[in-house]
Amino acid sequence: MGRRIVLVLALLVFFASVPLLARSEESRLMRFPDIYGDKIVFTYAGDLWVVSSNGGTAERLTSDAGIELFAKFSPDGKTIAFSASYDGNMDVYTIPVKGGVPKRLTYHPYGDMVLDWTPSGDKILFRSTRDSETNPGPRIRKLYTIDRNGGYP
Repeated sequence: MGRRIVLVLALLVFFASVPLLARSEESRLMRFPDIYGDKIVFTYAGDLWVVSSNGGTAERLTSDAGIELFAKFSPDGKTIAFSASYDGNMDVYTIPVKGGVPKRLTYHPYGDMVLDWTPSGDKILFRSTRDSETNPGPRIRKLYTIDRNGGYP
């Protein structure tokens, strides 16, 4: 009789945990989304992904060893600007919506975080502590723009 109770309790615990395991498999931390038309770009597991706003399977845009964050669609929806850390600090990059090789726009030892595009789509707005005058100590973030093709902010 005692073994039967233990077996029943073990089965109850097992069957109660199956939905939790299945749910954890479905749960994903999709971060920093941006929407353009019927497309959504987001960060998952440090890479950029694009999916239709109507649902479906997401397509991975990046698979580099670094981490990509803060993706923003250009006003025409053809390019995505984002911040990435490929060599120790965050810099500004762009990539075509259809995928390809990321193009680095900033080269600075301080982190550059993409905020958005200018309405005309010719520049990318980002924040950085690059010109902070209180080194060492608290750094002040300032806003900068950089041409979508690169250059100096």
